[in-house]
Amino acid sequence: MKKIIKLLLCTLIFSMVCTQLILFIADHTGLTLLRQKNMATLIYSCCVAVAGCVLIELNRIPRLPAVRLREVLETDGYSDEYYAIMLRWHDACLKRGYSHTARLTLAESLIDGGHTDEGLEILEKLNVDKLDSGHKRVYYNTLLYAAVAEGDLAAADGIFEKAQPWLYTASSKNIAASVRHTLGCYEYLRGNLKRAEAIFMQALDSKPAADVICEIKMSLALCYLDTGRLELAKEQADSAAQYAATLPLKEKLERTRELSEEVFRRRLAGTT
Repeated sequence: MKKIIKLLLCTLIFSMVCTQLILFIADHTGLTLLRQKNMATLIYSCCVAVAGCVLIELNRIPRLPAVRLREVLETDGYSDEYYAIMLRWHDACLKRGYSHTARLTLAESLIDGGHTDEGLEILEKLNVDKLDSGHKRVYYNTLLYAAVAEGDLAAADGIFEKAQPWLYTASSKNIAASVRHTLGCYEYLRGNLKRAEAIFMQALDSKPAADVICEIKMSLALCYLDTGRLELAKEQADSAAQYAATLPLKEKLERTRELSEEVFRRRLAGTT
């Protein structure tokens, strides 16, 4: 809201100054056309429109270079080049005042790439009380996922206590599936396999992006493996392969398949 008010004030002030300057020039150059009735209002309106468009563009959050980041992920994974691109975008966001979005997104990408300590360091510097509801959901989702990925149940329990009011109310299409996947992973870590499986199925119903679908299906495969439903585990792993477009997902899927094959071998050995 403060940003909108500031933008509006800048637009109005600039337009008034610009209008007066144009009329001043008209007076000293003999441009009587600009001094006709209602011309001042027309000039001011045009200045407002132009200034508004320019200021909105200058203050818009920089577009995340998602296509280029995807290309790097597909060939090199979370490489130095990937994080160099992310840091350039992050710095551009900071210059325009979008610090929360920039830091949360960078922290999330660091944690996804296995740089958990660096990601958590960024999150620790954020003042949670100053985050809006959307940013709080991203914050808690990222924080909980980091604890679960590290297998730190005690830390995950502590985060979950604070996070659940925000995570269980996540409904935005951009984050709902990711949040449900994180909650399912948390329940899996706690050993609540039935609960985890149900949440993963809910996540699939949230119409997630392809990379999130891949993650969910791999998680379901683990649930099925742990409950002895090996055929279903294999089906989910095979299905996940359709969505594994990036190098990190392909590597994670390969580990899931190796685990699945190992369980199959053990079962066969036990029946011979």
